[in-house]
Amino acid sequence: MRPHLSLFFFERQRKYVYGFTVDTECVLEEYLLAYYSKKATTVFEREREKYNFRGNDVKIQTEISKKTNANRLYLPVAAEWGYEKVKTPYKWFEKMYRQYSDMNISQVIADVLEREPLKEILLEALAKADFNIKNIYVKSRKMEKRHRDALISFLTQLVGEGEALEDLIPEDTPRIWITHAAQGGETFDIELNEDSSGTRDLIDNIAELLFISEEGGLFVEDEFGRNYHTKLTEYFIGLFNDNSVSKGKAQLFFSAHDTKILKLLNPEQIYLVDKDEDSATYVKLLDDYLIREKDNIELGYLKGRYGAIPNIKG
Repeated sequence: MRPHLSLFFFERQRKYVYGFTVDTECVLEEYLLAYYSKKATTVFEREREKYNFRGNDVKIQTEISKKTNANRLYLPVAAEWGYEKVKTPYKWFEKMYRQYSDMNISQVIADVLEREPLKEILLEALAKADFNIKNIYVKSRKMEKRHRDALISFLTQLVGEGEALEDLIPEDTPRIWITHAAQGGETFDIELNEDSSGTRDLIDNIAELLFISEEGGLFVEDEFGRNYHTKLTEYFIGLFNDNSVSKGKAQLFFSAHDTKILKLLNPEQIYLVDKDEDSATYVKLLDDYLIREKDNIELGYLKGRYGAIPNIKG
């Protein structure tokens, strides 16, 4: 099997499409499209070691391609050599690496709490969600040197020697504590890891949204809302769509089995995962079906109108 990645994203108000296919020995194909106008421009494309630059700085890119090994992606190499047209899309990948690789969720929450305006939004959101949380704060715990060295060694094997991993992995790890209000006005403190899964998930999700709200980024969640009520899922999606919070720069990508979410999104935002006669999985866009404004999408889905429902055999 040959792993293939293809995705589109926005960075600095511009759309990009990037993809590649690899096997165990080399890069089989790679491409980058940029939308400088309504029409896509091919910045580069390759099949193995054969490149096509479609008139985009051919001399510069040809020199960079000669520096790109057969088993290495061209995009990061071109970024390392300062090619201007890949700097912006490569920055998007740098942000994704920061968000999902070198920062765990405790560090994300700690980063949000350091910025007072973001902390206020987080506490206000939790108050509206009726969690009786009065405060969130950080206690640091020093990572043992042997554990930090082992983590640096492991990541070095994954990303190579060129990354300054020592600077990316902090010596102190944050521990998140929350102050709950009890009946009678009393309060008690508890470490977030010891609270309920619903409380942890909602705090994690809102903090992650606030973390990527400034520069933009991709919010990825498997089984979104699995540990809290549908009303809270609806509240979070509303928060995500609030440009005063997310500032229109964040993208939300999640999977879910809660059918009530179908009422919260537009058909062009929803993909359904189904199986064919050979039990192979495929994805289809809900908007491909004829849907009228008055249609109850959730009810239609549960009745099997759009497929992608379990076939329970009696």
